[in-house]
Amino acid sequence: MIRLSLFFACCAILQPTQAAPVFGPLVDLSQFSVTFFASGLSLPQGMVRLSDGSILVQQSPGFIGGELIRITDTNADGIGIIDPSPLYSNPNGQGPLTQLVTAGDYILEGTFGDKTITLLKTGSDPGAAITYTAALQFDYPDGW
Repeated sequence: MIRLSLFFACCAILQPTQAAPVFGPLVDLSQFSVTFFASGLSLPQGMVRLSDGSILVQQSPGFIGGELIRITDTNADGIGIIDPSPLYSNPNGQGPLTQLVTAGDYILEGTFGDKTITLLKTGSDPGAAITYTAALQFDYPDGW
């Protein structure tokens, strides 16, 4: 049986005891095991898998700025452990963080509102701090 753990961010919409449905015409539900991996996140917008299998999550508490946090499952029980210290924080962004992509040793994150893509350098290991490298600022008309 294929075991698939789905990542659910339990915010205001989902309560910790609810599971989001898995459905579709080609979905064989007997092939899935759906569990909550982590809860208590604040407006998670994106996630990527790091080289050690942990998950880097982009969240924007208060809908302004944001941070990158790491979630691990070191004992392989299917329940994530949220590292309490963000690996990167952008508290002054003009809007929530909205996109997260890895590119080799770099992470690109988008920020809604100030029209910025930030280039970050990963640390020496997946749990190490992430450092600011550069930012691309875009100028386009609102509503474009």
